[in-house]
Amino acid sequence: MGSYSGSTLPLYGKQLNETQCEENARVDFASADTCGMEKSIHDPFAISIPEGTQALTNTSAKNLVVLTDDGTQSIIVPASTEANVAYEATTFGVGSTCMSLTSECLKPQQLSDGTLIYGDNYFPYVNCAGVYPQANISLGLDPTTSTLPFQVVYPNNGSFGTYGLAYKRVTTNPFSLAAVVNSFAYVYDSGDDYFVNNTGFFRHGRTGAWNVLYCNSTVNDVKYRYIPASSGTGGSYQAISSTVSSVRMASLVSIGMDMGVIRSNLPSRIEGAGLRGGSYTTAFAQELSRELMSLSAALYEPIPVTAIAETSVVLGSRVQLVPLGLYLASVIIYALATLIIGITALIEARSVKFVNLVHLRITSSLPIVHALFGPVDCSRTWKNDGVEMFSTESEKDRLYVGPVRSQTEGDSFGFARAG
Repeated sequence: MGSYSGSTLPLYGKQLNETQCEENARVDFASADTCGMEKSIHDPFAISIPEGTQALTNTSAKNLVVLTDDGTQSIIVPASTEANVAYEATTFGVGSTCMSLTSECLKPQQLSDGTLIYGDNYFPYVNCAGVYPQANISLGLDPTTSTLPFQVVYPNNGSFGTYGLAYKRVTTNPFSLAAVVNSFAYVYDSGDDYFVNNTGFFRHGRTGAWNVLYCNSTVNDVKYRYIPASSGTGGSYQAISSTVSSVRMASLVSIGMDMGVIRSNLPSRIEGAGLRGGSYTTAFAQELSRELMSLSAALYEPIPVTAIAETSVVLGSRVQLVPLGLYLASVIIYALATLIIGITALIEARSVKFVNLVHLRITSSLPIVHALFGPVDCSRTWKNDGVEMFSTESEKDRLYVGPVRSQTEGDSFGFARAG
């Protein structure tokens, strides 16, 4: 890496926009408590939800939410940066952990014959009161409404309270959420009343499978390092340090739960998770963190990076070192074997008698001419050159081309020795 050549530090970090908070503190109580994210008039999220939705769908020109390399939290970063630049900056992140409480919350009714009934044709009997003592969750399915529970819960008794004003229920960081999820993706056959793998989903009735989830979400102050990919596309986000943010920040980030986007869309975004590997609760937790962070995008303003450097561009392509090493080793071994065999052959050729003569006999054209037209003298041989096979020839040894008389066929055209 080299030093940064820019004249000013780029604004790749994020901080809470306190100016926005102060301006809205004089408007109304909702704006004051939420830094302008929520208004107490019609369309309360008209200002905040557009940027939040764009960040959630990766279409924002200002913000992008990514998962850190260790997979523990989602952080908000700039949507674009300079090419070939690595930097360190501060921002905010959300990390969540979730568990399934379906098996604990199922409350089947036992008939007189001992048969267990897990619910009617539409809903299983779900009641989580007292299941999780640390939060005392109280969840229930209301057959009169199609809206399933999915909200921030009160830390003292685990109940949802009135829908909306989620930030009012956040008095600690981390804060807790609970949800009941319904899905047909986890229905394998026409059977009933069974758990689907280890996903936490329980198949029942005509409405698919059911899962009760409890999550803890923590809002963090994060310092991270961004390193661009050598291919020029994407990069890695490494968390350098992470400390728990204030309760105020946790309350502001939780406002995304009041927008309705998370409750209506999150389960559908991870349909099928855990069926062919992985964990449904992990997928749910990561998506929850991503959506909470995205929907709070209107809260932040950019700040300068804490460190920055330019990276070198590597031209070429990546290769697998193990196959390349094996190939080079085989080439070297082959070359050495060929060299050894060649040297051995030369040594043997010089040490064995008449080998050189046989070689000349095979490769030189002079012996062939001599055998056809020259006088054969078996006493003559050669040592270094095929010319030594030839004796001095007279005029009668020369070749004659013309009429040739044969005792059997008469005269014909051909060649013969002049003598």
